[in-house]
Amino acid sequence: MKKFLSLILSFAILSCAFCFDASAASTPDARQLLQALIDRHDNVYSVWGEPDPYFEDEAVAIYVEAREVLNDSSSTEEDCLNAVNKLVDADLNKVYIRPIVAQNTYENAIKEQNYNNWYSESDWNEYQNKLADLKAALDNITSDLEFSKELTDAFHAVLKVYNKMTNERTNKGDINGDDNVNVEDVTLLQKYIADSENLTGAQKMLSGAENYEYLTIKDVTGLQKYIVQSVTELPGKKIFISEMNMSCFGEQLPLERTFNFCICPRIWSESHPSAQSNGYTSLDVLYKYYQLCDQYGIEP
Repeated sequence: MKKFLSLILSFAILSCAFCFDASAASTPDARQLLQALIDRHDNVYSVWGEPDPYFEDEAVAIYVEAREVLNDSSSTEEDCLNAVNKLVDADLNKVYIRPIVAQNTYENAIKEQNYNNWYSESDWNEYQNKLADLKAALDNITSDLEFSKELTDAFHAVLKVYNKMTNERTNKGDINGDDNVNVEDVTLLQKYIADSENLTGAQKMLSGAENYEYLTIKDVTGLQKYIVQSVTELPGKKIFISEMNMSCFGEQLPLERTFNFCICPRIWSESHPSAQSNGYTSLDVLYKYYQLCDQYGIEP
């Protein structure tokens, strides 16, 4: 971040650094960059509402402070740049997960089983270890209004390994993992619906169904149509990180911060309602920032 001032000054041609107004100056200074970050936060807040669980959190205090810098006409270029750096750092490191969300995630996560040894032994063991760490962090919490870095880090660690496990294979329709989409996958799906076979969370996702936590005979028919090419694609939504156009974040952040990848089930609307109250994630508020860095080959 300390290198960012020189990087900003070296931008030769930028049309609207973040968001976006084609009429904006082509080379933003630090104030314009800060304005773009604040606008992005305000946009996210307008979607999610005020960040209720973060009222006591340092990230919100830094956001308020950044707004004050932006609104102060006497703020220097360095003041604005420092505010940018502090705001980005806060979003990455000072946004804490609310305990009830971590608890609900844990309760869902422990339901996952390694049916048919679908996940590798090393991934599965790591997953169990991270779940144990999350449980230990939860046991140290005394109130749902308690903000804990230990709990937040443990939560992100579970997300990271689970996302990694479930993104190893992304060929939709290949439920049995043999690198082919054929009648054997249809048979396996039929057995699952008939309660004669179990599927892991990853296998359910690979069914290509629109609602892969509640698979029905309709999804069997859809897979059959896909195999005989009477339809060209399965109806499921984008569920794998590789589909989500988040390469600007690198490999690690999407794994540990992809919040819409709710654990077991990973469908947002099916997750516990309290998850909605987390308000926003690092990736929500920093997407355009990282996208810009990626575009100009800058290390965030």
